[in-house]
Amino acid sequence: MQPPREPDIEGRSLEGGRLAHVTVPAHAGQSMDASRRYVANARRLLVGQADAQRCGWVVDLRPNGGGNMWPMLAALAPLLGSDTLGAFVSHGSATRWTSAGAQDDGGAMREYAVGAPGATLDLRAFPVAVLTGPRTASSGEAVTLAFRGRPFTRSFGAPTAGVSTANAPFPLPGGGLLNLTTARMADRTGRIFGDAIEPDEAVPDDAALDAATRWLLAQSRCGAL
Repeated sequence: MQPPREPDIEGRSLEGGRLAHVTVPAHAGQSMDASRRYVANARRLLVGQADAQRCGWVVDLRPNGGGNMWPMLAALAPLLGSDTLGAFVSHGSATRWTSAGAQDDGGAMREYAVGAPGATLDLRAFPVAVLTGPRTASSGEAVTLAFRGRPFTRSFGAPTAGVSTANAPFPLPGGGLLNLTTARMADRTGRIFGDAIEPDEAVPDDAALDAATRWLLAQSRCGAL
């Protein structure tokens, strides 16, 4: 029996088509095929929304409870870019993140965007409003931090779950495993977190989208339409 398929990134238009609202659910990425399908579907959605001449983007991370961060970063690469997006910081050393992929235990690069549409799509100049809440956790918080320090970006909602860390398994006698926190997450500016990530503008959950919409429509790119 195959495991149930995980939800894909979803999108819809707002404000008469001027804005795109993209909801990014958690993705566990149990196989490379599943992760690449997730990235391809997300990129296809972004291409369609971009072709519709949106002037701003809402990235909704409120339902994102974590999983595999790398496909999520690869999926959102047109908005995030390919430079350093954040890092795991431990005892003064940093393992940096990009949207290109992740190294496996053997040092080989695992690329999640292979064959995905929209390879040249570049949305970095567009304003982005990020929505967060208490269900935004773990790898969902990594995606949240990937947008921190991005130009033309502001976050709205409630603080995240507070597990912006990385864990590593340690074998125990008898075959058990002990997961210990070994690093904290940092954003692209180098600011280190490790607990809840506060939004730029704290608003109740039912008001977050309205606040994000007002901010986006006030940006010069939307004023030009």
